Amino acid sequence: MGVNIEAQDALDRFFTYIGDEEKISWYPSAGCDYRDLVETRWERLALRDIDNAPNIICHTDYNHRWTNLNEKQVGDFLYESPRTCIQIIEKHRVMIKPDIAFDYDGNRYRRYYQRTFDHKPIKPLIYFMNIKLYSNEAGELDTHVFFFIMENYHFLEELVLKHKLSITHFVKVRQGCGFGGCYCCISVFYSLLGYIGVNYLIVDEEIHYSRRMHDSIALRWNIQHKAFRLMPVGEPMSWSGYTVRIIKVEKVEGDLDFLELERLFSIISPNNWFRFID
Repeated sequence: MGVNIEAQDALDRFFTYIGDEEKISWYPSAGCDYRDLVETRWERLALRDIDNAPNIICHTDYNHRWTNLNEKQVGDFLYESPRTCIQIIEKHRVMIKPDIAFDYDGNRYRRYYQRTFDHKPIKPLIYFMNIKLYSNEAGELDTHVFFFIMENYHFLEELVLKHKLSITHFVKVRQGCGFGGCYCCISVFYSLLGYIGVNYLIVDEEIHYSRRMHDSIALRWNIQHKAFRLMPVGEPMSWSGYTVRIIKVEKVEGDLDFLELERLFSIISPNNWFRFID
């Protein structure tokens, strides 16, 4: 919900426009990267014969300073280069409704991310933005983004798993241990693809998989691991210096076991850029 009348009006207009069918794309540790806005547009996906585009874009990053959203206002450019410019057309503060269960201060999360909590806002900080992107390659487009200033696993557990949100598109580029303050790469999400109902991955090859984190989440949320298969779509692309692939996810009968998950990792990371961190 909006924190004021203007924000609520912007939300109402947006949800009226997209209708009843919600298709959510999530980009964890997005920082100042908005390339997913281009790559998940239906026009771009159609070039790969994909007719399933998201209509709700969610970014997460725990450190406000890395997003520049603590400084940028309406009319400012989030990014400028000779090839691409990204401008804020509208920027609103929104909040989670009071009647929705959401543990923001829990010690459970401090155990895993104590460094990230050093930069955590006192209250949940969520922006809803209308963004205009100017690109030499993609042309000009308008889109909307929800930006959650919170740790990736905090978002995953307290919103996606607790409230059974269906993430249809998952974007992971440059996210992993070593690029910032995270202790645990979001790669555990791969074992949940069948359970959550993901349709497409847009991901790099890096995987740092934590069995400890997986076991903790699976036990807490009583995860039933549904089997799925992965099918790369089209040729890989270069994104921030990384090889990134679009991969289709299809549910299959049965349950997912760890040996099959390791095999699926070889499809996401054909050059074996994956490791188990505990």
